[in-house]
Amino acid sequence: MSFHHELTGKNTHLYVSVQTAGGRQWFFHYMLIVSTTEMNAANPVTMRRFIISCNIERLTRVLNSPDFTDNRNYLQSLVHHYRQQLALFDAGEYGACGELGQELNAKCDGSCVDADELEIDGIETVLPTIILDPGPGLKILFVNEAFTTETGLSNGQLVGRPIFDVFPENPESSESECISHTFNSINQMTSLKEPQTLTHQRYDIGNCDGGFAECYWRMEFRPLLCVNEQVKFIEMVLVKLH
Repeated sequence: MSFHHELTGKNTHLYVSVQTAGGRQWFFHYMLIVSTTEMNAANPVTMRRFIISCNIERLTRVLNSPDFTDNRNYLQSLVHHYRQQLALFDAGEYGACGELGQELNAKCDGSCVDADELEIDGIETVLPTIILDPGPGLKILFVNEAFTTETGLSNGQLVGRPIFDVFPENPESSESECISHTFNSINQMTSLKEPQTLTHQRYDIGNCDGGFAECYWRMEFRPLLCVNEQVKFIEMVLVKLH
């Protein structure tokens, strides 16, 4: 994949070229309706997100085109890749609410993400459970004993680290889209302040030899609210299916 951009008047044109496995080359054209000055001063974080989103939109459009007859698996793998990148980007930069995270987090007082306020007594004990900070990074604040037993990981390997750093996607099963599905459920739960569930999600767990164990889960995401009705913590309850 290659990128090229041109300036014409007040508009910036971005061209993306994709070479398929069959040797055919596809070109995607984006016209950014911004002035040259605005483009030069643009927040690189915002621009990166824009380009990832555009890649998803345009590649999906090509896949849905009746004229597209080349290797669909190759372009579909690119769509999966960019969806994962968008989820990782939003989780890292904005937290649980994605792009809206900064605006929503501003409505909370600073104590809303204080791990010392976490009330352990009310947390699930039988099923594997994680508590997440909804802020940028989605860091793990707490895991119960059932979770460490199920995954074989210790508190020291988990607590304080971003969830998607601890649990990366298995590159051999990108079609499961486990990171993007998980993040989208967290995002939806935080926006609606209502529990969300993935009833049958493949999410492989890394093992000590550097490989992955194939795992399928039922994943429930529950909002724990603070006094001003914003999401204080995220409770993630898991049931291993097979």
